[in-house]
Amino acid sequence: MGVSDRGRLYVVATPLGNLDDTSFRAVEVLRSVDGIAAEDTRRTRKLLSRFEIATPLIAYHEHNEERAARRIADRIVSGADVALVSDAGTPLVADPGYRLVNLCAREGIEVVAVPGPSAAVAALSISGLPPQPFFLGHGGGARRSRGGRCARADEGARGGPARGSRGARDARGGGSPSGRDRRPRGRAGRGPPRRGGAGKAGAARDSR
Repeated sequence: MGVSDRGRLYVVATPLGNLDDTSFRAVEVLRSVDGIAAEDTRRTRKLLSRFEIATPLIAYHEHNEERAARRIADRIVSGADVALVSDAGTPLVADPGYRLVNLCAREGIEVVAVPGPSAAVAALSISGLPPQPFFLGHGGGARRSRGGRCARADEGARGGPARGSRGARDARGGGSPSGRDRRPRGRAGRGPPRRGGAGKAGAARDSR
C-alpha cells in the first residue's frame, strides 16, 4: 500500500466543560473518521451523543497507550482515518497521546491538528500574566525558566486552588509569596552577622 493510500490521524480538541464550545470542524471530523481514540470512552460518548455522532470509539489511555498506539497506527497505515481526543481540551497537553503522535510521525503518517479549547491557554488568557511563550513544567525551577513565568497558569483550571495559586505566584517571578526567594536569617531574626566587626573599629570602618 502506497503512502497516498494511508489514512490520517486527527488530533481533535474537545470542550473543557460546555459542550457548546465544540467547533463545527471538530464535529465534522469526528463524524467522518473511521474511529475515535478516546482517553475515557464514557465521557467521549456523551459528547458524541450530544451531536448525534455514531463513530466507533477506541479506548486509548495511559494504561494501554503503548499497545493501543501500535494498533491504531496499523489501522491508519491500512487506510483508516482516526481521531484522537482527550477528556477535555487539546490532547497531549497533560493527557495521553504522545506515543501515538510520535509513532505516526516516525512512520510518515500525516497528523492533522483540529484546534480548539486548551485549559492552559484559557487560564492564561484571564490570569493577567504576560502572554509570552510558556512551558508546562511541574517544578519551581521549571516554572521560573525561560517561558516559565506563565508555565503553571493552567493549574488554576486543572490542579485545584492550592497548586493554582502556587503556579501563579511562581509565574509572577518567585517561589515565595512576596515574589522573592526566602533566605536564612541570623539570630533572633536580625539577619546574618556583619563582617565589619563590632564596636568602634567596625563603626569607624563603616563611616568611611
